[in-house]
Amino acid sequence: MNYQNDKEYRECIRQFCQMNCIDDMSDIDDMSDIDDITRDENLYDSIAIQNKMDTIYEKTKECPFFNSLYDLAAGLMFSTDRQIGLCVLLSYDYFCHFYTIYMLYETVGDDIEKEDCYLVLKNKLS
Repeated sequence: MNYQNDKEYRECIRQFCQMNCIDDMSDIDDMSDIDDITRDENLYDSIAIQNKMDTIYEKTKECPFFNSLYDLAAGLMFSTDRQIGLCVLLSYDYFCHFYTIYMLYETVGDDIEKEDCYLVLKNKLS
């Protein structure tokens, strides 16, 4: 999962979370005055990302190596809430690394603590 800018990142998140573009913008009076970023934010499927985050957390909450990442990431927000840590890991700066680790976990299971992708992300969070 690679991205070079905000637009590409948003598209990666949409694919990862299998988002549906929200079509109902009836609460906005004049669409012509809305910039692309604001329009994109209004089309954001928050239910899809919440469902994806819930799924990820349920699958990983008992894994010590994920908890270590969640703790480090949450600490960046002065929090100890691991779900806040997951939010941070899905942010622009960390998502490409987290995605690689999560996909590896989905295919090989628990044995990823010594993988370069895990060590790089852990170091980046420290």
